[in-house]
Amino acid sequence: MELFDFPVDNATSIDVAFKALRADFGDGYSQEAGDGINTRKEAWRISAAGHWTDGSGMPVKAMSEFLDRQGGFKAFQWETPMGQTKLFKCRAGYSLSHEGAGNFRLSATFEEVHAP
Repeated sequence: MELFDFPVDNATSIDVAFKALRADFGDGYSQEAGDGINTRKEAWRISAAGHWTDGSGMPVKAMSEFLDRQGGFKAFQWETPMGQTKLFKCRAGYSLSHEGAGNFRLSATFEEVHAP
């Protein structure tokens, strides 16, 4: 399993979702329970900018090659800004935007996954 050890911008953000089951009854009563053993899931939005070919700034080309190798279905390790190393997948792919003079910005969402 590979490690995503590239630097990312400080402006990363996290979405936390909970997985729950819910049954609603006609009188306004409902029952809820956690769905599975891993009911909390993180999704991190990351970005990095740098020159595509000469390596100045963040290594955007190497980052895109890493994500290409994972193909959206392979898990990789990444240390979050909170200092926790967890498993993630980049299921939705990534986007590249050209910022001029050979500089690009890579943006992606890393979805937390759990080992079986």
